[in-house]
Amino acid sequence: MTKKYSSILVFTVLVALCLVTESTGDESRDYTFAYNLFQERAYKMAREKFQQFIQDYPQSGRCTVVHRLLLILSARVFQSRE
Repeated sequence: MTKKYSSILVFTVLVALCLVTESTGDESRDYTFAYNLFQERAYKMAREKFQQFIQDYPQSGRCTVVHRLLLILSARVFQSRE
């Protein structure tokens, strides 16, 4: 492999790693934001952000937790209407 192709390969790998790291950071930030809304009892906004989280990160390991939190939110919204 020539030096030129080695440099291109290294650059491509570094760019890919940066993209993975960035998306993971966004995922963590988005989950934390939605969870903080939940903790602050801003249930409508939390529900919207959790639903967006599932759309944005369908392969996330946090989706199971987010689905459970959405069930809790649905129950709380239902109870507040009674």
